Amino acid sequence: AQFEVFLPSLSSEAKLQPVDALPPELQGQSELVLVVDDEEPIRNVCRQTLEHYGYRVLPAGHGAEAVAVFAQHANEISVVVTDMIMPIMDGSATMIALRNIRPDLKIICMSGLESACDESRQGDSETTTFLAKPFSAETLLKKIRDVLLSSRRHPKSPGALR
Repeated sequence: AQFEVFLPSLSSEAKLQPVDALPPELQGQSELVLVVDDEEPIRNVCRQTLEHYGYRVLPAGHGAEAVAVFAQHANEISVVVTDMIMPIMDGSATMIALRNIRPDLKIICMSGLESACDESRQGDSETTTFLAKPFSAETLLKKIRDVLLSSRRHPKSPGALR
């Protein structure tokens, strides 16, 4: 079999936005983020991006690992970013387990399909938000910043950020 792959060319006028050119308000303040994804390259890119922008990151390769990591750092973790479709323990089961430990936990569920997050978000729109894959570094940083700012504006729950 023979395949031909046609890729769009980048015009000389087009400019790629370097990560350093992102707005400074997206900078973290050492908040701890748990990133859960079974795909190591996605975990690594998220970790590197977040660390570059002033966050601390705990990675986990699946839900069961995330629950174990979270149990050790439950009071330190500001937000969880989790894939929804993973082996061993999927995103929905992970979210339930994490919320059994800390009900007010802010979670960003990520997937290529928004419907993958719908069931988990029912009744939890204040603590759960969706991030569509694929996403840019800027989109990830904005989503995390929005979730953290939302926590600070609504500090009703015991574990909310201040």
